[in-house]
Amino acid sequence: MNEYLAKLKGLGADWERSSYGDDIAGYLEQLELFVMSMDFMRLGQAISREQWQAASMKAVKMGKKAEELGLTGWEKQFTGIKQNVNRRNREEAQQILALLIAKRVKMIHFLKENKTNSKESGESYV
Repeated sequence: MNEYLAKLKGLGADWERSSYGDDIAGYLEQLELFVMSMDFMRLGQAISREQWQAASMKAVKMGKKAEELGLTGWEKQFTGIKQNVNRRNREEAQQILALLIAKRVKMIHFLKENKTNSKESGESYV
């Protein structure tokens, strides 16, 4: 379990900085829900369509969730997206979102891989 959490920390997910305390199972469940959510796509669409208010609100909401989950660096990038949305700088906001999506994809692959491995071995990764 410690190795699993260390690898997650390397991907930017620090459960010790999260608001979940000792509830590791709850943390992992919420982390998976967040990274698998359609919010990333919705944020990208709002930015592309220059729906500035919707993009700003979505970036704030996602930044708060990232902070709650202890996603180091992610909350700062959501703040950067919000600042660029407020300046109507679509290109810069999209570039920051692309970096976040790359991190998200790595985390999704890691979570899925470990879920598959734990099912095959009969062990729980939690």
